[in-house]
Amino acid sequence: MHNSRWIKTTAAGAAILFILTATYLTYGESAAFNNPGLLINTAGDDYSPSCTADGKTVVFSSRSEEESTHKIYTCTNEGGVWTEPCPILEVSSESNDETPFISADGQILLFSSDRPGGYSPSATADNNKRITYDIYISRKVNGQWTIPELLPGEVNTNMNERSPSLSADGRTIFFTRFPYRNISKSVLYMAEWDSGKFTGIKALPETINSGSYELSFIPSYTRAGVYSFASRRGGGFGGWDIYYTTFNEKGFSDPVNAGAAVNSRFDDLYFNDTAALKIFCSNRTGGFGGYDIYISGRAVSAGGKEKAAVNLQTGIRITVKDGSGGRAIAGAELSIYRQSLSGDTDQAGRWDLFTSDNRGQILLNTAEGERWIMVRPSGKTHQGKTVRVRIAPGRVQDIEIYAEKLTDSASGKNSGKAENTGTTDRKGLEGSGITRSDGSALPELKPVYFAFNSAEIRTEYVPVLHGIIEYLRKNPGTDVIIKGHADRRGSKKANYKISRLRAEKVVRYMKTMGIDESRIKIIPLGETDPQIHGGRYDDALNRRVEFEFVNKGSKK
Repeated sequence: MHNSRWIKTTAAGAAILFILTATYLTYGESAAFNNPGLLINTAGDDYSPSCTADGKTVVFSSRSEEESTHKIYTCTNEGGVWTEPCPILEVSSESNDETPFISADGQILLFSSDRPGGYSPSATADNNKRITYDIYISRKVNGQWTIPELLPGEVNTNMNERSPSLSADGRTIFFTRFPYRNISKSVLYMAEWDSGKFTGIKALPETINSGSYELSFIPSYTRAGVYSFASRRGGGFGGWDIYYTTFNEKGFSDPVNAGAAVNSRFDDLYFNDTAALKIFCSNRTGGFGGYDIYISGRAVSAGGKEKAAVNLQTGIRITVKDGSGGRAIAGAELSIYRQSLSGDTDQAGRWDLFTSDNRGQILLNTAEGERWIMVRPSGKTHQGKTVRVRIAPGRVQDIEIYAEKLTDSASGKNSGKAENTGTTDRKGLEGSGITRSDGSALPELKPVYFAFNSAEIRTEYVPVLHGIIEYLRKNPGTDVIIKGHADRRGSKKANYKISRLRAEKVVRYMKTMGIDESRIKIIPLGETDPQIHGGRYDDALNRRVEFEFVNKGSKK
């Protein structure tokens, strides 16, 4: 397990380097967060970190792409150097073991598991077995973790009990409970330790339990009585945001959003606050896989390499500015293209979406051998032309990207396409006038790229298609337009034909997945609408199919 994790991590690191973001916590101290990359994160999910009060020991759950279940890992900071994460074998099972919490003194480990022997509900009438999670406890004795036991007391039920934590004195447990497969009904609870078990279960107040997927109530080790938790309540930045509340003689204070220092438009959870370390996890873009762990300050590996928000050897600092006034734009969305490093000029690289910080900046490292990137403002409020940036080895470049603010007509009637960009940008619900028929999120409409003179769909783009297919299934009032493109090589007639074949190939795939052909329109464009002008790498970008959602019956 350990070796497979290391191999997978190394493979991921060869393609993606971590994004560093300077932040300022709204409730006090400044902290620079970074993605420690190969040190901790993998191409899978690295999730739910917890640390001791001195910040020297971290536990978290992880599942690499080749594993079917989550396991619990730990690493320690020894003299300023982080050790390579190792699985905690004493608590491991063949089931999912996740959302761990380590006590302030490092002597108690709580975690959630769906292993046999818990309080799962009985089978349904048709003999469908329902599996839920329970909370387990292990103690450190003579440097070893004991065999896990079901938490004594009244905490575990036939519902899911997840994300346990303890107050700094270890006398109060906090946890999340929700019914089988229904996290939308999650509620945060607390219980007190009494006579060898946790009793007196009660829900936290409604100001905290707002009915918005509340999770992970975690104590601060720097501010007495302060707790952080995650919630998807309205008014946040998007997805799960981190909030904090203070407990005193009057009870819990009204929660406050931790702000752009930590939160993004993606899911941000499990914030831990110590004097030496601040840590949380997020599935924001720019990471290595699903969820990644982010750590404050420097992260130094056992090999002695420092990964910090300073002294970068090669990188690019992008400042996004308003094209009309020249002012920096916070929260601007940029699509950034990273070239393929495989040496295969028929293989397009990848577009990733990044968001500028409160200074309007994005800071990224570049991979060894990477020679250039392409940047395109492509958000719902600002868009602009694609700019190609040549990488300068050995230094950090400062570049400025100008974005034009979309007018009401551009954002509402022109399908989110900025004037004179020469590009077809990602469409949004607001940009296309589409209304959702359920609460599903709009998938990011990434292009599907093809090899030269080919209409075969590569396996790496199947997840893109399935995201679109799933959205169409859930939203019967939405149709899709598929635009086929070709590069400049060959005759105009041949390029028109291959662009049609590519679009038709995608249509056939969607039909096999149950999407009615009447909901799909194809537009073959041949070589007439290149995504980018340039050399042989750019040809790979122009061989593509793009997508646009429209209201049913509005295709023309």
